[in-house]
Amino acid sequence: MHGTRKAEMIKPLLAKRIVLHLGLVCNHTPTFKALEYLLECHGIKKMKLQ
Repeated sequence: MHGTRKAEMIKPLLAKRIVLHLGLVCNHTPTFKALEYLLECHGIKKMKLQ
């Protein structure tokens, strides 16, 4: 993704031709429960997130 964005900055025509950027989520992303645990460990309340 980063490389594509850099190429678009160099070649404006490329930016016009690419109409959609899709990113894949790594399978090492924490589960929702793990995210809740991390938030709790750092004293961050879920309700404060947007």
